[in-house]
Amino acid sequence: MFTIICLGVVFGVFFSFDLFFSAKRKGTFIRQLVVLITTSIPAIYTATIGNDSGNNSIQILWFNFFYPTLLVTLLSSFIVIFLFVYNPLMRKIERNKSDRLFTFFDFLYKGYYSFQSDLEATFKEANVNTDKNEESLIKIHQNLREDIIEFINEIYETIDDADIDGYIGYVLFGFVQKFLSECDARFTLRRLDSSQNKMVAIFSTREDIHPGDIDLRKKNLISLSLNLNKPVIYSENMKNHYKTSNNSIHKGKYEDYVSFCLLKTVDNKPFYSICLDVKGENAKKRMKAFVDSLVFDVICSAIALKFIKSAQDEKLEEN
Repeated sequence: MFTIICLGVVFGVFFSFDLFFSAKRKGTFIRQLVVLITTSIPAIYTATIGNDSGNNSIQILWFNFFYPTLLVTLLSSFIVIFLFVYNPLMRKIERNKSDRLFTFFDFLYKGYYSFQSDLEATFKEANVNTDKNEESLIKIHQNLREDIIEFINEIYETIDDADIDGYIGYVLFGFVQKFLSECDARFTLRRLDSSQNKMVAIFSTREDIHPGDIDLRKKNLISLSLNLNKPVIYSENMKNHYKTSNNSIHKGKYEDYVSFCLLKTVDNKPFYSICLDVKGENAKKRMKAFVDSLVFDVICSAIALKFIKSAQDEKLEEN
């Protein structure tokens, strides 16, 4: 019995790791596995049960121990391959930010060498796209450099000249008109509603598409921004996206957005936040350019400073 079990283990291991022995035509391993499960095992089962072989101890041992051992070994080998070969390859895909989907079935269907070749081709394609995006961002920075510097100087020079509502409208509407006028873009300012533990929209540069509330008890980009202390982009942090009631991203109203926590409460919750939603390739490139160049941070910092100054002025008036 021990010999038969060992034989089942050895056969299962070698069959599983045949994925790595040599380059094969796509589907070869799957066809071999299907033949093993659908033809070989049923044939032995029929031969063993169909004949009056109750006294044949060798056939009973093969039926009771070899094939169960083989199946368990195959399953265990696939789990090991999934965890220690397939998963590390998938992490490389995530780091290269490829949109192409690779599944474990693809791995089994193509074999290790063909699968790795497809990954390498995808990496090269992702690198080419990244280079093109970087060139576009550099061009955007150069084209907008003087206008952005002028706008930033202007909003900081006028920070004491208007009330808080007027200043926010002036900064956010002005930014959209100057730098995103030909794009589909929207700024949203949210404030904490502590009774509901939600970030509620209190201002938007578009009235026709009302921004939804964000529940802080669930994953969301505002809380992530607070924890990381920087703006966070949806397309780079999709796992933390919170689907609002109007579901703008999934309905295609917008394609990407960046969130930033402006101020936090004493118990470390988001207090005020800004979100910039965009749609279209040009708008997405500009948004990322503003974030990468820290322009978005500077604009948000001006509004945060205005909130602080406004709160200080109110205290002075009360005293």
